[in-house]
Formats: sequence, C-alpha cells, structure tokens
Amino acid sequence: MQFTDRRGPYENQEQCFARVEEMVRDITPTLPPVPSQFYFKCKEDEKGVRT
Repeated sequence: MQFTDRRGPYENQEQCFARVEEMVRDITPTLPPVPSQFYFKCKEDEKGVRT
C-alpha cells in the first residue's frame, strides 16, 4: 500500500518526519493486525520539504 501526504511541503526534515510519525499513528488502526513496516521519503523541492 502507498499513502500520500497532502499537507506539505514542510520547512525542514524534522517537520517532515513529525508528519510521517503522525500519518503512521493515524493509519495503523485501519490496517489488519499483522506486523507492518513503514518506509518513507522526505525530499526537497523548490517549495520546501515534502513527505
């Protein structure tokens, strides 16, 4: 599954990572009760840092 953040961009990597943590916390209860791994990418563009 892939989830996309639609709030960014963020001013820095720390804000981007905080948003990733928020998304994981909000998404986890909707997933089946099996072990999961989450991967993310915060990349910079001309407007700021995106999740």
